[in-house]
This record gives sequence, structure tokens and C-alpha cells, in this order.
Amino acid sequence: MKKFEHICSDRRRCTLLPILGISLLASLLTAAPLKKASGESPVEVAFLQSPGESGSRVALQHGLIAAKQDMSGSFNWTDAYGLCDRLEQNGFNDWHLPDKDELNKLYLSRAVIGGFSDEKYWSSTEYGTKSAFSQLFLDGSQGVTSKMDSLSVRAVRTF
Repeated sequence: MKKFEHICSDRRRCTLLPILGISLLASLLTAAPLKKASGESPVEVAFLQSPGESGSRVALQHGLIAAKQDMSGSFNWTDAYGLCDRLEQNGFNDWHLPDKDELNKLYLSRAVIGGFSDEKYWSSTEYGTKSAFSQLFLDGSQGVTSKMDSLSVRAVRTF
């Protein structure tokens, strides 16, 4: 099996492995084997949480599946949130706008996932009533953006 090395957000080395048509990013591979959900495309990416991450238990599988591509166009935060919430793709309707940590995982694995622009992407993490966190995929910087601005959007789902 072909392996790829990647530096995780916590600076530990992670391994990318093509498994069942899904790329798996994990710093811990001792959890139960990952099973591909039916109907999911081979270009989506699954992430397992590492021990010590919020809500993580070694015996449970935790993952993040990215939509195959960005939503067409750019959107203000309210529209982006609603589009992701209403998205039905590959037989699933539990898509959502990623929070700022999920969005950063997408940024860190953007070369594996593919299809990202160098623009800013919305996260669901709000900063007051008029702003939310976004991430610039040119350099990975996160910041606070007015919810009225139009940014790129990539929906995710978790398991």
C-alpha cells in the first residue's frame, strides 16, 4: 500500500493511506478498521481524530468527509450555512458548513482532497452576530470576516 507523510496540525507526523478508495488521515491507526459508507465517492477524504482531541475515544471511529467540490459561486455566511445544511449528495443529507477546526483540516490536506481555490472559505464558527471565522487557502491564515462578505464554500459531513 502506498504511503504519504503529512504533518498534522499538532506537528506530529501523520500517515495518509489510500484505503477502500478513501484517503485516510490519521495519527493513530489502532482504532477499528475504517469502513467505506455506501455511495461515497473515492475522491472524498476521511479524517480520524487522534487520542486527546475533543470527544475522541480510540474505540470509536471519527471522521470528516469533504464534498467533491466547492459550491458553485461565492456566498455570504447565511446563504453558505443554509446551502450546506440543505445539501443532498451521494445519498446523504447530513452535510454542514465546517467549523473553523474542520476547515483547517481541509486546508492541511488540500493537496489530497483537491479542487480548492486560493480564496477565503467560510467556517460555521461565529464571532458575534455580524462576523464568523474564515480561512484563506492561499496561506492557511484564519481570521474574522463580516457575514455579509462573499466567500467560497465546501460542505462536509462527519461520522
